[in-house]
Amino acid sequence: MEMLPTPSQAKEFKLAVYPSLDDCAFAGRKIDPFIPLPNSEAFQFLRERLILRHRCTLHLSSGRVFEPQPSMILPQLYLSDQYTATSPQILDDLGITHILSLTGSDIFLNTGDRFKRLWIRLEDISTENLSIRLPETTEFIKNALAGGETCRLLVHCVWGMSRSASVIIGYLIASQYMAYDDALAFVKARRPIVRPNRGFERQLRAWEMERRREIENALEVGLRGLDLEREAYERETASHAEVRDLVHVSDIVV
Repeated sequence: MEMLPTPSQAKEFKLAVYPSLDDCAFAGRKIDPFIPLPNSEAFQFLRERLILRHRCTLHLSSGRVFEPQPSMILPQLYLSDQYTATSPQILDDLGITHILSLTGSDIFLNTGDRFKRLWIRLEDISTENLSIRLPETTEFIKNALAGGETCRLLVHCVWGMSRSASVIIGYLIASQYMAYDDALAFVKARRPIVRPNRGFERQLRAWEMERRREIENALEVGLRGLDLEREAYERETASHAEVRDLVHVSDIVV
């Protein structure tokens, strides 16, 4: 099992300065450093980015503001919002090679072969069926992290709070054999705003129980196999003992 980073280690990977809007274009396009004319493509593009950044900024009940930013969950695994996930500068700085998107619509345009991507249409509502997606997302995360140190995965939704966090929690339950509460605490320590909706929480707890049953069944099968091997060994040992006794008796008779 790999060594997991502590919250303080994970925080070191957060970027201190967020890139300016002109460095954050869809599909890697750059905006020239001039004031664009209204109704121009550049103006509309900057406007969309500004709106998205505002949408992905959370104003917490404590009065604090959580700006769009990536959070390192594991050395090769990052969790973020949609604004961060569509920032070429951030993706380059983090060395992202894989992207897992969990949104209501696919927001990536013309990325080509730059990233290996998986987009899953998922709504952040309690009635959404997360369970049916967990095997696929867990496999995608596992394969991405198994690609070596040069492979880095970014998982995102709109805020990096419910959908994407739930998928990462599901991965930790399956790969690290964590209980739901432990996995939630682990991710939340690295991204404080994490909060799966109630429907996702119920499904993740059920996912945990399924993984536990799988482990218990595997152990039961393994123990049963050991019992069979022991019985076979005991029969073979007894058979050899009978042969030795017969040979010994025949020697006496002769």
